[in-house]
Amino acid sequence: MMQMYEVSRLKKLQDILLQKGMDAILITNIINVRYLSGFTGSSGEIILTPASAYLVVDGRYFQQADDETNGFELIRCVGPLKNTLKDFFSSKYDIRRLGVEADHLSYQQYQIFTEHLEFLQLIPTTGMVIGQRCIKSPEEVQKIKIACEIASKVYNKILPMIKPGISEIDLLCELEYQTKKSNGQVAFEPIIASGVRSSLPHARASNKIIQDREPILIDWGARYEGYHCDITRVILPDGVSPEFQDMYQAVKETHSQVMRMLKPGIRFEEINEAGKNILTQFGYGDFWLHKIGHGIGLEVHEKLSNDDEVILMPGMVITIEPGAYIPQIGGARVEDTVLITDNGCEVLSKQLAVSSDHFLPNC
Repeated sequence: MMQMYEVSRLKKLQDILLQKGMDAILITNIINVRYLSGFTGSSGEIILTPASAYLVVDGRYFQQADDETNGFELIRCVGPLKNTLKDFFSSKYDIRRLGVEADHLSYQQYQIFTEHLEFLQLIPTTGMVIGQRCIKSPEEVQKIKIACEIASKVYNKILPMIKPGISEIDLLCELEYQTKKSNGQVAFEPIIASGVRSSLPHARASNKIIQDREPILIDWGARYEGYHCDITRVILPDGVSPEFQDMYQAVKETHSQVMRMLKPGIRFEEINEAGKNILTQFGYGDFWLHKIGHGIGLEVHEKLSNDDEVILMPGMVITIEPGAYIPQIGGARVEDTVLITDNGCEVLSKQLAVSSDHFLPNC
């Protein structure tokens, strides 16, 4: 059943409709549908007016929608969606200015409106829901914390397996198995890359066998009740090359310095620039291949604002993940999931302290 904070989400969006002079808005992004309604199915749309809320689902999800939501009038979609929408809007003479999610309305859906609902004036909107989603409620933060706890528990379980002779793909399978066994879901396909393959920032686990003295980069996350975490650690075996050790220490120090900068009011781009400058001072700026991090929540990579100019605010949950990647040597990345607080930040993945490197004997 829908919680009180979900009712508040709807009310905020309804207030925006009134401010912008829209009669209704059609929500087609399924993540936004879940955020606003609590419905966890994979297909559905919301039609929201300043006074009413409708959830459109087909027969597969009608019972589920009835169980998971409250305060919505359910509309059963029978046959093509265009017929259901046409019947609905044709009967609602007070809806003529309709907001649509410009980033998510498909061309096929656009054709439905232009060919069959030409009496509607479509108002493109961007970021009307993400403006709410970027600030997490205490309930959302708690779910992300639990996701971090699951991910940490799983990592500690697979550590004893990491030794020469095991393949990257075997580690991936065990990590995914243990995640599901620990009451979580895999947030994304984990990155497990050993040796020089770690220089690929988004390497897929392969059948490569881990060799003696090879570093291993593991980027993984868990999902709990829809909410994600994202963590990266590098395992340094005895005998790893001095070049790799130097690079890893530079990345780790960059991570530490950037974390100390996090607080409300600072621009996210300023954090990104600072991270690159710090890594450049260590001599690895040319090997920085991605931004310092991203928002996270109901999506692994989640927008932080309606605008390009993102300013950190209390309640935002982000990742901080500096990295350096040198072909033929390897790559190092340190990543944590972090909550911005009133006075600074809280590391939600603190169960895996960055200062605790794992030097595996006989590896």
